Amino acid sequence: MKKKAKISFEDKKELELLNKYYNVDYDNKIVTMPLHYEKASDLIDSTVISKDNYLFDYSELTMINDRITRIPKLYSVNINIQIDDYEDYEPNKLISGFNDALELNSFNFARERRKKWLYAAILLMVGISILFFVAYGKLNSWFGEGNRGQVFGEVFDIIGWVFIWEMVTISFLTPSELGVNSIMFKTRVKLVSFLDAEDNILASEKTDVIYSRWQNDKALSIASRWALLISGITIILLGIIQAIETVGTIDSTIAATQSSADGVLFGILVVVFTILETVTLIIAGILNLLLYMRKIRFKIASYIFSGLLFLFLIFNILMIVLSSGAFVTTSNIVTIIMIVLYIFGAIFTLVTAKKSQK
Repeated sequence: MKKKAKISFEDKKELELLNKYYNVDYDNKIVTMPLHYEKASDLIDSTVISKDNYLFDYSELTMINDRITRIPKLYSVNINIQIDDYEDYEPNKLISGFNDALELNSFNFARERRKKWLYAAILLMVGISILFFVAYGKLNSWFGEGNRGQVFGEVFDIIGWVFIWEMVTISFLTPSELGVNSIMFKTRVKLVSFLDAEDNILASEKTDVIYSRWQNDKALSIASRWALLISGITIILLGIIQAIETVGTIDSTIAATQSSADGVLFGILVVVFTILETVTLIIAGILNLLLYMRKIRFKIASYIFSGLLFLFLIFNILMIVLSSGAFVTTSNIVTIIMIVLYIFGAIFTLVTAKKSQK
């Protein structure tokens, strides 16, 4: 049997103060928040013109959210919106406009969240690329010898960590106003009612009924979105790392095969193949990031690069099987996992986008 959560001393004092202005139901842990407006038009977004529907003003949602934050978290909230003059606005349509504003807020939050995670992932990718460049550069003395090389190495090292810290800031330390509003209403508010000047309820709806109408993402859609982001960024990162390694070994690769004309040709072919593979990885990653942001503009290219990576996947698996496990490395395992995620995310997104257009 679960123990009832105890109310802290600060929450008790806060509830005592709130009880002067709001109706506090201590038994059911519900605070009824009355909001008074002289005219219904004060609630409506005047920039959105529609004859049959009235969209709730976003600034009013923000104000209500601010008041909800003042109520102890152990208490749910019922919102009573009292309007003296409805000005021919229908209460049922007002509550519908309130619901629509909440749902639009959730869509905007989802779009903002996608952008935030993309920016964070790009910052992480750039930071890791710079740190790898620094480590590889120090190993090959790219920055010179002595103090000069150490200074250049440290400068690039700091720059790399700045990108990673900025990623942490964006991901975890910067709250979203849209997100706070969306989560606050969804987790704290239980009932929304519209009343007249005599406290008669004209329209009322429970928030769980409101949210049940929303078109929520299915588990596969969420998984495919994360697959697109993770695989896209990782594959670009693998391409960048390979490019850095190619620059570092291009001279030695050609020099090692200079004993004959065929050897030189083979060395050049190896370098060209490596460059093409690097470019393929980077372009493929960019295409997946575009799909992550729901920019379905390059369908054919996405299918082509998914096919190329599938062939690359088969090649890696065959190498592991034929080498009796000798080809198994951390890099290869990561590559295989990322390609599987890439193909799943890309194909699932393209197929569902095609279905939604019908």
